[in-house]
Amino acid sequence: MTDSGTPRASGAKAAGRGTAGPSPLSELLAHIAAQTPSGAAYPELPEMDYFRQACARSGTARLLRHSRAQVPANAGPLNSSNLVHRSLSLMREQSPAYLQHFLAYLDALSWMDQLDRGAAPKKSGRGKGRATP
Repeated sequence: MTDSGTPRASGAKAAGRGTAGPSPLSELLAHIAAQTPSGAAYPELPEMDYFRQACARSGTARLLRHSRAQVPANAGPLNSSNLVHRSLSLMREQSPAYLQHFLAYLDALSWMDQLDRGAAPKKSGRGKGRATP
């Protein structure tokens, strides 16, 4: 809205281009919405909870093994790798569910940091643009 209380024209109208009707994208979205049932597309299966929990437990165990492997053999009590592993181990003993949520949060932050840095996912070395010797 403008200061006088009248609505602003959209970008297309402001540039002098009127629209003849709905855009192709809005038509496609309306078509998809009409084809999709109002409820969930697929029912939630109770067995999925079991597999989600098992996957979360195995991921947590894998990350704990990885953190243990990062600790040097002669690490002192204030070594950062040692402190991280000890804190994760204590978290697992006190509240395994909290540890799973905490690790999921750290994983999401790490993923967002990689996106922010512009790091593309690593691909195999056989790309089209790679020259062969």
